[in-house]
Amino acid sequence: IFFRPLKMEDYECDNAGPPRPIQRQESPASPSHTTIHNEPPNERKKFWNRSMVLRLWIVIILLLGCSSAIVICVVLQQGEHGRMAVGYKREENLLLNSVKSRIACSLKNARTLAAALTLHQSRHGTPPPSRMEFAQLVKLGNAIVDGVYGISWIPRVLPQTYAAFLEEARTQYPGNQFQNSNGSYLPFDIKPPPGPDDSEYMIVYLIQPEERNWGAIGFNLFSNPARKNAMEKARDQGISTVTARIVLQQEREGDDNYGVLYITPVYDSLVPPVKLNNESRRLLHNGYVNGVIRIEDFIRRDEDSESVEQNLEWFLYDETAVQEGQSLNSLLYADKRAGPQAAFAEPQNVENRENLLTSVVIDVADREWRLMARPRQIFVDQFLSYVPIIWLLVILVVTILVSIAVMLVLHQTHLDEQIQLERSKLLDRLLPKQISDHITHRRVSLIAEFRPACCTMFMDVEGFTAFQATLPPRAVLGVLRSLFSILDELCADYGVEKIKTVGDCYMAANGLFGAKTLDKNGTQMLRFALKVLSRCQAVLGEHKLNVRFGVNGGEAICGVLGGAKPHFDIWGDSVNVASRLESTGVAGKIQVGQTMYDQLWMSNEFRFTPRENKVHLKGKGDVQTWFVTKHRGSAMSEALSESWV
Repeated sequence: IFFRPLKMEDYECDNAGPPRPIQRQESPASPSHTTIHNEPPNERKKFWNRSMVLRLWIVIILLLGCSSAIVICVVLQQGEHGRMAVGYKREENLLLNSVKSRIACSLKNARTLAAALTLHQSRHGTPPPSRMEFAQLVKLGNAIVDGVYGISWIPRVLPQTYAAFLEEARTQYPGNQFQNSNGSYLPFDIKPPPGPDDSEYMIVYLIQPEERNWGAIGFNLFSNPARKNAMEKARDQGISTVTARIVLQQEREGDDNYGVLYITPVYDSLVPPVKLNNESRRLLHNGYVNGVIRIEDFIRRDEDSESVEQNLEWFLYDETAVQEGQSLNSLLYADKRAGPQAAFAEPQNVENRENLLTSVVIDVADREWRLMARPRQIFVDQFLSYVPIIWLLVILVVTILVSIAVMLVLHQTHLDEQIQLERSKLLDRLLPKQISDHITHRRVSLIAEFRPACCTMFMDVEGFTAFQATLPPRAVLGVLRSLFSILDELCADYGVEKIKTVGDCYMAANGLFGAKTLDKNGTQMLRFALKVLSRCQAVLGEHKLNVRFGVNGGEAICGVLGGAKPHFDIWGDSVNVASRLESTGVAGKIQVGQTMYDQLWMSNEFRFTPRENKVHLKGKGDVQTWFVTKHRGSAMSEALSESWV
């Protein structure tokens, strides 16, 4: 009930002084007044620039760290794959050389043995060689090489010579050398027996080594159409031929190791077969040298082959069978450690491993084979490691740690900036904007400046000491708050700086910042004082209180005192005179001295009324003073005053 209700959101309170209204933007009608922002634009810009730079650094560090980690990981992995590819290439060459050399050597030795048999028969007549003679010929010709399971002599037997051949064979192979599955011994016999329509028979007669090839002796090769076709092709064209895959007669039942036969025809003539015509070849044909290749034995049984077997999985397909549409029967060999053979029945079933896969076509007599190979997993594991992943994780962890450190710096910088911003805001509340900028940005320790045209106003509530003795503290503070809030608001409107309050006394000044003359500063100050007077009387009238003013102008010094608690103040003779004019003033009146009168007595805006008696001012003696009011007769003065407000 003692003071006008106020909107608290319109005011700011702190511990350094009374509540102050939030400063308003500069009025178009007062171009000379100073505007104070709650957040200085330059501080805001500086804060965001620094934050953006640190955020940009975080992004750059993360991008560089992640990209570096990926690049290093990729480079290390490529290096491992490169070394693996080199090692794989070496193993691949060993495998190819081994297979090709075994095939070439086998075919060459078979032709050599065929030539030896031709020479033998030309010396000894038509009878075939004995078992011992054949063994010597094989040994001399080095026909048994790695990968060749056996090599045999297959004479051409006609129906009319069949009985004599059988008798001679049983002489060569006594019955006690053949044992059947139940353990009984059988005599030499032809299996399967020749048919009545067969015009000739091709029977395995002599074979080396005998120990592992007993099951093939006496086998009629013409009983199988595929073998018969291959043998007739070799005879008619005078070349070596190779059969499609077969299950060897020598293998145990149920064994899935495939083999092939390479067949070289033997003629009863020393003339090379290629120089004979087809009819001559048929007439002079005497038999075949038949080699048995067990595919699994094509790899050398030496240190190189052991390395290949340990490091590679390899597969061999009959490419000719694939071209003939028999791809399901094209598999010659599949590495058992790669999985069941049924999974690799066709070439397209072999998938690469680590992008490494060999597929090479090899010429084998009249057929083509396709050799496919890929590295074993144990071979891959020798080259691939977790080192790239470890490097990737280490670099990512370091990047994250550095980013966290930068984020902590950013956070600390943000806190420092916030503290600086709050400090700047606090200084803006305590000090004029220009002074707070000096302290914040220029880091000056002593601020003291001379002002030649400073106008100072003191306002005091007359009788306030007796008034406050009758009221509780909150009511007293409410009255002062309403009063001083009005003055703070008008200071912002008129461009006047609040200096300080002492009790119920309010001190303000202008002309502290900006180059203006004393008459302009005085005019602005008197307009401010007259407006304050009218507003304060409306507030204090209900409490039967009134205010008195003292205004003076002249030279002064402004500056900041205090370190921990800085305080802006002004000093000078003109300031002291203004204080004494207030203390000797009259309630409801604005009292000015000689200086203000000399500057503004000709103004049409103000009316100066001299006091009847001179006033004694401490340090000045008796001086003439004047009371200032608005000039009632000047409409222009009234309009200018209202427009300024």
